[in-house]
Amino acid sequence: MVRPKNRTRLVILSLTGLIVAFGYVYAQQPAPQTGAPNPYLMGTEGLNQGPRGLTSYMPVASTETFAQLFARLTTAKPRVEQEHMALLNERYDLSDRAAQGVTMDRGKPLQEGVRVKLPTGMTWERLAAMSPDQIRDQNLYPKGFYPLPHPNHPEGGFVFPHFLIDAINRQDGRDLKRFDIDFDFPDHFLAEFPPAMYLTSRTDLGDVSQGKLASLTNYYQLFNGILTPRQLEGLRLLLTPFPHSSSMPPRTVARSFPASARLALIAILMATKTAPPTSPLMPAPSGSVTASRRYPFVA
Repeated sequence: MVRPKNRTRLVILSLTGLIVAFGYVYAQQPAPQTGAPNPYLMGTEGLNQGPRGLTSYMPVASTETFAQLFARLTTAKPRVEQEHMALLNERYDLSDRAAQGVTMDRGKPLQEGVRVKLPTGMTWERLAAMSPDQIRDQNLYPKGFYPLPHPNHPEGGFVFPHFLIDAINRQDGRDLKRFDIDFDFPDHFLAEFPPAMYLTSRTDLGDVSQGKLASLTNYYQLFNGILTPRQLEGLRLLLTPFPHSSSMPPRTVARSFPASARLALIAILMATKTAPPTSPLMPAPSGSVTASRRYPFVA
């Protein structure tokens, strides 16, 4: 017969043995694999800690060569564009329905009508009569009011319409066409091109663009004598193409820049007839050293 005290000791010893056994088995298991901390979130005092981060730039760890990147993105282009156009057509009415008697500055018609599509069987009147909770619970919120994703979200970057690409190529010799994606919205939804430009300080001049696209190669001829020296310098900086700021090329550059265009820009920037005017605050570029410093994209 086992006495109560001995029985209690036996139970305690049994439980202790089980705990030790389970602990031993658990210790033999491999440690869970966790990814390395995202360096973009690393602060000066640890992960997400400190007054500032270690860097303002996204981490880039690409193992692809440019040839591999080009092949992958060009192969995926038809599928990516088809999927994005399916999303647009699901959300919006993209048909060309021009409003009668309503045009933009140079005559391009404006589009008319509500273009956001409703769920099947729903009307705007029925939707207006519903409460916000009913719309949420029945998932009837029009998808056309959701944020519009980038056509190729993993790659990101600017996507320009074809007419702007053609104009910049003619004027500056820069080809902005991407090999991974084309512009998505139809031309009839876009503003007329080139856009008209009006100066609040010189309303008497009307449209000062002269029907031309302002770029680095013609801004001085268009606005010299109209803008102040400081404004001209600001416009030059606004029109100057700079490298992408978040990542290093060629990983994110999905377009080409011919050497002939680089030489043409150098010649334009060095020409004294088209150089910006000098002022005590803004010395004009002179010589290859100054031009390379002020215009690093042609160095």
